[in-house]
Amino acid sequence: MNTPFAGCDGLDRAATAASQLSGERLTHARQRLHGFDTYTGLIPDAGVQQALLESLVLSALGRPGSENRRRMLGVEEVRLDENRLRLRVEDVSAVQAILGMLPVKPRRGTRRGVRELSAEAVGKDVFLSLRGVPSPHPLYAGNRHLTAGVHVQLLGATCSAQLLDELTMQVTTAGGTPEWSPNIALHVPGRCPPIERCIAEQHAAGGGLASSLLRRSHLWDSLVGQQSLTVQPTMVDHGFEWVVSRTMSPGVLLHDTRLHAILTDQLVGPGLRPVHHACTATECTATYVPRNYGGQARSEGSLLITSRHAANQAGSSSRRRTLLALGEQPTSHPNAPRVQRMRRPADHVVVGVRSVGALGLDFWDARRFARQTAAAWAVDGYRVAVIVAGEGSEFCDVRVSNRRWGKRVTTLPYRGDEPPVRWHRSRLAPFPGELWRAEVDTLQIDIEYAIQEARDRCERVIAVDATRYMEAGLSSRADQTLVINRSRPFERHVAGPAGTTLALSPDLAAARWHERELSGKIAANCSGVVLVDVDLSATSAPVDDYDREVERHLACYGTPILARQWLNSGQATVLDPMEPTEADQLRKQADELADILALARSRPVHRS
Repeated sequence: MNTPFAGCDGLDRAATAASQLSGERLTHARQRLHGFDTYTGLIPDAGVQQALLESLVLSALGRPGSENRRRMLGVEEVRLDENRLRLRVEDVSAVQAILGMLPVKPRRGTRRGVRELSAEAVGKDVFLSLRGVPSPHPLYAGNRHLTAGVHVQLLGATCSAQLLDELTMQVTTAGGTPEWSPNIALHVPGRCPPIERCIAEQHAAGGGLASSLLRRSHLWDSLVGQQSLTVQPTMVDHGFEWVVSRTMSPGVLLHDTRLHAILTDQLVGPGLRPVHHACTATECTATYVPRNYGGQARSEGSLLITSRHAANQAGSSSRRRTLLALGEQPTSHPNAPRVQRMRRPADHVVVGVRSVGALGLDFWDARRFARQTAAAWAVDGYRVAVIVAGEGSEFCDVRVSNRRWGKRVTTLPYRGDEPPVRWHRSRLAPFPGELWRAEVDTLQIDIEYAIQEARDRCERVIAVDATRYMEAGLSSRADQTLVINRSRPFERHVAGPAGTTLALSPDLAAARWHERELSGKIAANCSGVVLVDVDLSATSAPVDDYDREVERHLACYGTPILARQWLNSGQATVLDPMEPTEADQLRKQADELADILALARSRPVHRS
């Protein structure tokens, strides 16, 4: 077995992938991820209040900024938390843009700014918070350490607290009144203003989407040939939309596949869902929505990305940076692995997995068995995919009414065709290994497309059948099929007449077990049965002569017992935090299964 190269274990991979997109320090990312059970959701989603606050901050940072910025959004570093965010911004203009949203009552005229926004100086930083927004957690409402907040820190000699003092002086000198102190009561207008004037209420309809973009601000600095970037919200007929305008260098492709891959990624990216894409020679547009868009259309918003070429090559453009979240590996990495694998027939195989049995495992156990086996193969440097059949469509019609939006339509103006196979990176594996999850409906054309696509992009494929009968799902289209069942002692006695007990011979025990557990559920290409147990010690228990004789008779039925393996009861794999003894056992089992598949492929299956 090949081990991941030094300095890049699971925690290092997860922390590096998260920090490359967010700008978080690697040490902070390691501390935050240290307590994770699985390395999924590496960049946390903000709470409801925090997402609204970060949405307001993004609208300020997304405006055209200074040409001397090194970062597209001006954010040099972030410190992530579910209910707090710490930003270190590059220049004064970024801080001034944020402070420009604070509520002010001028000497004449109407109030300006976001009336729910408050700010105060905390040391050299500015701390932003919200007023008058109900907390989704009443117990936390009075605890300032748990409520929403954003710390804004400015790099360089000038501190952000100094800029807040200068703004206060400027407003009072002009005869106005600053209303951003958290100690000042929130101004409530006499009657409800129109939605066009309620900035916070507008952003509440797309706060989660904006927060996910702000927490991945360094993504835009990793793309090729990007000269400038603006991110601005707008009210549209179908709700609240964030418009990202990208200006590209002449000659650079407008559609960036790496950007699309990150936006749809569920491990490090926001996990958005593409609904529209159109490209011409001069412009490329793509629209995304959150995956739970159909249920809460007004609280999620949509994202529109528009890319156009610049008129000339004036100014600098961004350069391509390696992103570990996409499985990319620097070619000059000193610890780059040198994977040497002995090729065998099982290296390119599609194996079906199904759980059967009167009291056996269910579909979720089969899915967990496939995932833990595939992860162990990915650690050894293989490109592996787990295909899940029977998954329902992610798309649903959006029909949500909102009177505050006026007489506007409540559906998207377009509904893109759903791809027949939905691919998601399941875990971050050491290079060159990859671990993918493909979700597909049980339609025959979709299943065939999934199998063919998986053969093209991966070396080993495990197809988990969620349908009732094997021949109706993925397993019938696999090269080989494995049946997994709960490991239990074979019957040795049965109840006889008048309360007596009769001993069973091994051939009768095999017949009863086969009839009860496997009858009518075996695919034509079934290679055998794998018995699994959630107890790690039970997998190494000795097998006596009676069990061996039962297994010999089961082999005569064409369903040999191939192995006895441990099934982890949790969601963790060898690519997640796990005890070394458990990880070694899973990798040993995966190698054993690969040997079994190679041997089974070389001999035909005979059934009696």
